[in-house]
Amino acid sequence: MDNGFERELDLQVGERIALMEEPGYEFPQALGKADWAFIVVVPAVSLCLLALGAVL
Repeated sequence: MDNGFERELDLQVGERIALMEEPGYEFPQALGKADWAFIVVVPAVSLCLLALGAVL
């Protein structure tokens, strides 16, 4: 792996961690029931459509 890439990655990670550690940083809201339902339903429907397409 390129050392330049690793240095840039370390720099970016350090900057983002510093930003998140600031007192005024607002973390995103946790996932709600609707979000989890969407996460479960979309792949399930996709798999069903994929299986239906394979049968046809």
